[in-house]
Amino acid sequence: MLDELGINTAPWQQVTADSSAEALHSVLGEDVLLKRRTGGYDGKGQFWWYQDQGDEIPSDWLDAAIAEKKIPFKEELSLVAARDANGQKVLYPGNAKPAQQRHINGVDFAIRASQASAGPSRNHAIHHYGRDELYRRDGNGMLSGG
Repeated sequence: MLDELGINTAPWQQVTADSSAEALHSVLGEDVLLKRRTGGYDGKGQFWWYQDQGDEIPSDWLDAAIAEKKIPFKEELSLVAARDANGQKVLYPGNAKPAQQRHINGVDFAIRASQASAGPSRNHAIHHYGRDELYRRDGNGMLSGG
């Protein structure tokens, strides 16, 4: 989602049955974060995979994850969009600014409306992209990007 908006994100690659440990570490570095494509939230569904842990990608992550380069960051901003069974849609936060996430031991501890800004035009783009994604997707649930 953020790639489509032209907002910098951590370099990443799909993890498929054809992926090799050597290729992922070559492109993404020694420390790689594996993230489940579904079912992960608040730091769950993630696994730090270090180059010294072996030459094979753990099999239960193949075709189920993306791999991201480790990026030391000071804060994380995100948008959460949800739709319930009745079709009601809501964006959090509702002030057209991304939410600010606070982590403790790699797990989201708190998410709050942010005073920070990705810049007015990007805040607007992020907010409207999240809203539009809800209209394009079928089903209920939540869409988040950070």
